[in-house]
Amino acid sequence: MANYRKSFNFRNGVQVDDDNLVVNANGLVGIGTTVPTESLDVRGTAKVVGLVTASSGIIKNLEVTGVTTITSGSLGNLNVNAAGIATAVSGVVTYYGDGSKLSDIPTSQWTDIDVGLGFTSIYNKGYVGVSTNDPRMNLQVGGNPLLTGTLPGGVGISSLGHIKATGVVTATQFVGDKFTGDVTGNINSVGVSTFTDLKIGSNITATLGVITATTFVGNVTGTVTGDVVGTASLASNLTGTPNITVGTITATEITANSINLPTAGIVTAKTELNVGTGGTVFTVLDTNKSAFGAANPDANLEIRTASGLSSVHLRSADNASIITLGRGSPTETTSGAIRFGNASAAFPYSSSKSLDIINYDTGNVNFYLEAGTAGVGTGDFHWHRRKNTSRLMSLTYEGNLGIGITSPSHKLSVSGISTFTGDAYFNNNITIDGNLNISAITATLTGNVTGNLTGNVNSTGISTFNDLKTTGNVGLGVDPDGDDLLQACSFIADRFIIQGSGEVGIKTDTIISNIELDVRGDVQAQYGLVVGVTTTSKCAVDMSSVVDVVDDGTSRASIAYMIPPRVTTSQRNALRDTDGNALSSDEAGAMIYNTSTNKLQVWNGSSWNDCF
Repeated sequence: MANYRKSFNFRNGVQVDDDNLVVNANGLVGIGTTVPTESLDVRGTAKVVGLVTASSGIIKNLEVTGVTTITSGSLGNLNVNAAGIATAVSGVVTYYGDGSKLSDIPTSQWTDIDVGLGFTSIYNKGYVGVSTNDPRMNLQVGGNPLLTGTLPGGVGISSLGHIKATGVVTATQFVGDKFTGDVTGNINSVGVSTFTDLKIGSNITATLGVITATTFVGNVTGTVTGDVVGTASLASNLTGTPNITVGTITATEITANSINLPTAGIVTAKTELNVGTGGTVFTVLDTNKSAFGAANPDANLEIRTASGLSSVHLRSADNASIITLGRGSPTETTSGAIRFGNASAAFPYSSSKSLDIINYDTGNVNFYLEAGTAGVGTGDFHWHRRKNTSRLMSLTYEGNLGIGITSPSHKLSVSGISTFTGDAYFNNNITIDGNLNISAITATLTGNVTGNLTGNVNSTGISTFNDLKTTGNVGLGVDPDGDDLLQACSFIADRFIIQGSGEVGIKTDTIISNIELDVRGDVQAQYGLVVGVTTTSKCAVDMSSVVDVVDDGTSRASIAYMIPPRVTTSQRNALRDTDGNALSSDEAGAMIYNTSTNKLQVWNGSSWNDCF
């Protein structure tokens, strides 16, 4: 019947071999079933060699050994839409096999791993990027967050747990021990929040816990309750009544009603520490405030300790440390200073090891004792060298100054050698218990000198002594030597000497033996010349008393005669006056003894005449 063509129409269907093939009246074909529910209902395995096309509907339990193309429709849990995209109707679409024939699927960097905890995990073998094809961190969303200032930015998570974000991070809660970057918005923490740098744009609400930061940038307004612990920098406006506990405060200006420092606290001001009118920097370094009788301060700047050391220490590593006191602006014209370590050459006696007390203005530098209420046992002023060395100088409250003496009994008491390079003025007597050794006096010495004077008195001016007694020689303009008690004038032709035996020499340094007065020049007696022992001269030349008894009890009667000048006639005729002129009437009365004629002769004004 292969070539027989005929159409059959079975109104009630066709059934072959009971249940092998059924075509019911509704046009449903069943193979392996007498009750088909689909247009083609095959109960069993169906094999098709060729192309099977299903334009719509649901294909269930399809096993294909070749290529299957589903334009649209559902195959079990697999649903294919008009665009050819396969999705799961319900559950998960599962692919079996090695997937070697799948295309447009990137190689996965995720690896399953079973660490023995009863479940499997996955991990990535490299960097994973979302919205980027160039990830530079283990997990990166968007651009590289490691490059600051680069747009667009991104977020990255490293294998160490670090999170870096260049954009805005918004979260209900941040938990961790470190956050780096800028935070905009509110941070509400019930635990410990630690920031290296924290910039506050609006508010911080800390119900519980502590806010710790290396740097606070911005204004802090409102009420701060609790302690601020750490290092603060650039706190512009801090208002309210907060308690701030820090190790070191470094600020341009600090304004506060009071600042309480612990034992090891430090306040550092770069320019000045300014306490306004009525303000007080009051620090009690000991909790036992009752030791002072009251807790209120006595000054605008006060440091108290109930026990132990209370000190203020200013120091510089490479320059001077200065405490300046002034009226108005503390300039070098209206202030004073206490300074240590000056290196300026403008102060010649000051050095890097010197302590200076300076008054820059024109007033006094005053030291006071008993400036308050006078008491008993008033102290003195003392100058020391080293800690346990004898005092160098003491000034008692009575006004006695002792140099080398700790308890001076006079206005000036000096122990040791005193040197005066200038003038010294004494308005009253000078009492010297020991010897007075003067190497040279080059000034007028007026007054009484009582005691022994050992040494030379050399004077270029007038020296007046009421009584002068020496046990040695005296030289006036010459160093005395030999047995001469007195020598005057450095030139021998003008010398005046007094020998120890009483002889006197004038214009000579050698006195002829047995001559008490040796004059090598003219002798003038303006009113009289007396030779002998008398109380009153009787004439211009009085020799009438040479035979009287002299002071030593002897008499000179044996030599009571006068010898005139002895000359020869030739010598007489050559006689001249002191001007070298021949004798004239001015020399009348001159007398000689002429040894040529053995006559006593007298000049009468024009010639020589014999006296007998």
